[in-house]
Amino acid sequence: MDPALNSTRGLDPAILLGHVENTMPFLFTEKKPFTPYTERVLGFTPGSRPSHLDYFTLCLCAHYSSVATFVPTDVDNQIRKNLWDQTLPVGTTEAMAELTLASLAWDFRPVTNRFQEAGGEYVAGHQGEWFSVAVGAYAAHREKNPVLAREAAAAIEKEVKREANLFLKLRRQKDGVGLLKASTILAHNLGDLDRVIDQWELPESDALRTVVYKLGHSPKPAFGSLQTELLDAGNLNKAFMASENHRHYPLRKPKCLRRAINMIVPTGPFFDAWGETISRHPLLTPEEVAEVVEALLEGFARLSSPKIPLYGYARAIGAIQRAFRGGPARLSEYLPSKAAKTLQKGDIAEINRLEPAAFEAQWAKKALFFLKI
Repeated sequence: MDPALNSTRGLDPAILLGHVENTMPFLFTEKKPFTPYTERVLGFTPGSRPSHLDYFTLCLCAHYSSVATFVPTDVDNQIRKNLWDQTLPVGTTEAMAELTLASLAWDFRPVTNRFQEAGGEYVAGHQGEWFSVAVGAYAAHREKNPVLAREAAAAIEKEVKREANLFLKLRRQKDGVGLLKASTILAHNLGDLDRVIDQWELPESDALRTVVYKLGHSPKPAFGSLQTELLDAGNLNKAFMASENHRHYPLRKPKCLRRAINMIVPTGPFFDAWGETISRHPLLTPEEVAEVVEALLEGFARLSSPKIPLYGYARAIGAIQRAFRGGPARLSEYLPSKAAKTLQKGDIAEINRLEPAAFEAQWAKKALFFLKI
């Protein structure tokens, strides 16, 4: 408890900073990437006793910084609900809301490889994280400051429509791969929005819930015609992408993957370029690259279903083999014999028969056919 404000907090700031450093040590050694949110993390004074607003800022910025890494900081429930304690002075929660709304303008691309661009704009899973905190800003002020609550609701609705319009732009460009990547991001973002509306138990009659709740699942006339894009994105994600974009628990084991921002995984199943990066990364030894391959093999075996293999991990393995100095035979020398044999035949070898461009073209064609484009 914070004795000054009688507010329940989560992790001690020093422990939270330690978690960020564990998953992205390069931020503290290189001071990169330097963004409005990483700057706040780096600028926090260890051992200080922060105000409630300062603590919320640290949690929010630590989450933004690390959420795309292999081990995100576990402060989701704090920034979504717990820190919006209704016993706090209204000025404190208003300042939290203002920071939250302003943070939507921050560029999150420096800390993630999972985003999609179109028409000079982009969408990433970070906007879903923003949705979940913005709902907290809305719900905490429905009665305490209705004007601020309406501002938060309008910002949420505007962002959902912007993301739907980005999907529409990709449709008009007939960008099949872009539509696939955007579909999984939009499905994630709307899922975050729905979950926190449920977490706050907003009533059926609530103005925000009426407009934006379950937009990817059922018709909501109040939202408008752009909902078609969100419904199509949800269906496209279910059909092709959901099984590929999981939490990547198998890749937490090789801690060498936490040494640089460009080791963070992209949107699956498009892992070819990432695999090549890992294979020739200057911060990885051949033994460590082999450790990553073993983790990918374990993930492929565990997460593939009898009917649907995990294409992304297979493509990453194939790319690592192709790019490895000395070729696949040299890579096999660093692997256990069983793992080396697995790479020679079977599903992984079959999935990698297609060159990267042909693989992406195949998936793009599936997406365009599915959407009747």
